[in-house]
Amino acid sequence: MTNLTDDVRALVHLYGRVPKGTIIHILNQLTEGGMDEETLDRQIDREQLEAYKIDIINDHYVLQHFLEMDYSEEELRNKEQHPYYMPLGYDLEYYRDERYFEPNDAFDQLHEFLKTCYVRKKKAEKVAHGIQFHCRAAKRLEQLPSYLSQQRLKLKPEEKDSFRQLIFNLVQQTRMYDFNGHTPNELGWKLELDMNL
Repeated sequence: MTNLTDDVRALVHLYGRVPKGTIIHILNQLTEGGMDEETLDRQIDREQLEAYKIDIINDHYVLQHFLEMDYSEEELRNKEQHPYYMPLGYDLEYYRDERYFEPNDAFDQLHEFLKTCYVRKKKAEKVAHGIQFHCRAAKRLEQLPSYLSQQRLKLKPEEKDSFRQLIFNLVQQTRMYDFNGHTPNELGWKLELDMNL
């Protein structure tokens, strides 16, 4: 039997911020159940959610680091215009780990490229995961050049365009908070990636 708190945690990790009613709807779709708000409130372990840095604010479940990104009201309204990605039931458990990302070719290609930039292969993997973490939210993409500078990534001038393209491909294939768990590709969006390297 799955733990309701773990399922809510997984959905919040996927969406960043999600209304309670949407959580109920999605969980009912996944389990063919008849949960209502009263059942959710009674069965959810609020202390456990707080331990996972998830707050309940105005009937929304919100990751604390999502709050730290300081989305404007307009940005939040735009986010709510997108449909919510619904993972398959057995995939939901993967999202219980906040660091989980679906494996994809774009990540693999970026990782392979980074292996040529770093002597230590573990460092290349760490940086690739860090880049993907930044891809999860458009607001975090703004901080990507600073992150790359901290990681002492040095690129030859002829490598910069292909590196930008690898990052763009990864952004387009990463499930984002801004798109309620969808990838930009799934919704037909092309994100602008203005990044000086």
